[in-house]
Amino acid sequence: MKNLIIILFIIALSSTAYSKAVESLDDAMTLSKEQNKPILIDVFADWWFPCWKFGRASNDDKEVKNIIEDVVLLKVNKKEAEAEKIIKKYGKPKGFPTFYLVNSDGSLRDSWSGYSKTFFLNKVEELLNLKN
Repeated sequence: MKNLIIILFIIALSSTAYSKAVESLDDAMTLSKEQNKPILIDVFADWWFPCWKFGRASNDDKEVKNIIEDVVLLKVNKKEAEAEKIIKKYGKPKGFPTFYLVNSDGSLRDSWSGYSKTFFLNKVEELLNLKN
């Protein structure tokens, strides 16, 4: 019974933590140009805790949600074909999650791997020139 509860918890976490607004890099590029925002690509592994942590934060944490309002967010499971396209274009992940910040013209601004809230907020603020 305990194992069943754990399995159901994991399924619930993975299904709610990674809801997506855009489905592909092409969609993200179009939206990026329309909104004049860069694209933040999150290539994640649905079984890895730091990926779940960011997935939750991007939905539930006010500070993280505020910062990602300044980007077009594309979340891609590393198992999807879209992830292969992104990795081929922007480079192989050194860990998960891996983030790629991409300009609306498709050029790579920066990439990094791993997630901690403080590092993520500081990094994105710095790259978007949001720090005062």
